[in-house]
Amino acid sequence: MGHNAVRALGTALAWRVVGAASRLGRLPLNLALLWLALGAAGLLFRTVQLFFIRGVQTGLVWAAKILTDPFHDVKMYARAPLHLLRGELIDPMLHVHDDDPEELLEGVDADEEETEPLKAVR
Repeated sequence: MGHNAVRALGTALAWRVVGAASRLGRLPLNLALLWLALGAAGLLFRTVQLFFIRGVQTGLVWAAKILTDPFHDVKMYARAPLHLLRGELIDPMLHVHDDDPEELLEGVDADEEETEPLKAVR
């Protein structure tokens, strides 16, 4: 091989590496778009499948539920980190009881040893 051929081969190889590196920079975006397309295809497939199995209304309701679930989850769990920082590892469910939270603790004997003290959160 002559000098020019080796030089041309080196230049072509360098351009190939630069091109591959620039495509790798776009890999996360391409991968994200692939996952988004796969999710949309799955949603469409299941919706159409439900059209035939259960009816059009069921398919549309299911698709709406799947599309709105993330927003509902954010609304539901947005305050969870704050409650954890307060030390509430278990939901006291005070919103369920109509009674005063202090009345709920009246039946607890203070002499009994417990692994964790009960906390009434207002």
